Amino acid sequence: MLYVALNTLRSFENPALDVAKIIATKLDVPLVVHAFFDDASRFATARRATFYIQGIRSLQKSMAAERIIFKIQIITAGKRRPLRLTLAHRAAVVVADEPFVEPHLSFSTQLRPHIYVDTCCVYPAQLVPKEKCARAYLYRGFTKKKRIIVPYPHTHNMPTHHLEGSERADAVAACIPTSGFTQLTQPTAEIVAGLRDGNHAVKAVAHTVGAPRRGECAGVLFSSVD
Repeated sequence: MLYVALNTLRSFENPALDVAKIIATKLDVPLVVHAFFDDASRFATARRATFYIQGIRSLQKSMAAERIIFKIQIITAGKRRPLRLTLAHRAAVVVADEPFVEPHLSFSTQLRPHIYVDTCCVYPAQLVPKEKCARAYLYRGFTKKKRIIVPYPHTHNMPTHHLEGSERADAVAACIPTSGFTQLTQPTAEIVAGLRDGNHAVKAVAHTVGAPRRGECAGVLFSSVD
């Protein structure tokens, strides 16, 4: 079971992650979570790379606390093999965040997951009639009550025999190639400086940190910014 975090780098109030957990439990298989950053995109500025990698670090800590297998890849010149496709080929089911903008749309086209989950809207955009999307006030009026009154459900917990350290999870981890994945042992600034194809003209902003606790604003969590 694989969940690819395309744009939602948080463990809480993440419906895509929760869907992946529920499916993994139903199928009685361990869950693997994967996040990556690719500097080949025209959106891959040093600012965005810094923000995104900081978000991946935050998710890494959360997955370690939950004992869920978590794999990271920083994709740059000389390291362009897309390991997400290797993981997806071996997975029974692939879940990913529903993309709305580039570069996530292109990444998603390559990945072709079995299930997309809208992680950006409290009320999923696919449930809004097209005629209500033509103007902002129409969309706001149609979704207002649905967005305000619906609390986020309790997060699903994985069974212990699927978690890291268990026989089944360790067997899955042993089948995953070790080469190509990133450990994030270096400081974020060093990782960003090593991105050969990224746009380094747009510098990182020190007071804008890419982690859920810093992106929280009026109950909305942002996972990326340009």
